[in-house]
Amino acid sequence: LHSELTYKRVDESRNVAENETTTDGYNMLDFSTKYHYQLSSGSLDFWLKANNLTDDVAKNHLSFLKETAPLRGRSVTVGIDYKF
Repeated sequence: LHSELTYKRVDESRNVAENETTTDGYNMLDFSTKYHYQLSSGSLDFWLKANNLTDDVAKNHLSFLKETAPLRGRSVTVGIDYKF
């Protein structure tokens, strides 16, 4: 079993250029876990990923599309990988 919890704080934009808009800061909290199960003819990995658990509106400061295409909101994905 392997689990990981990550936190990232991005401060509001500063030092903007002429005609550039500012963006607010945001927090990003992500969690992932994976369980590895060995089989006689391969292996199975069961995994769960949860991104942006705080559901903050996050905008990439350097993107030209920051107003129309913010970073994704809260998401949860599960999956199974079979290796043979």
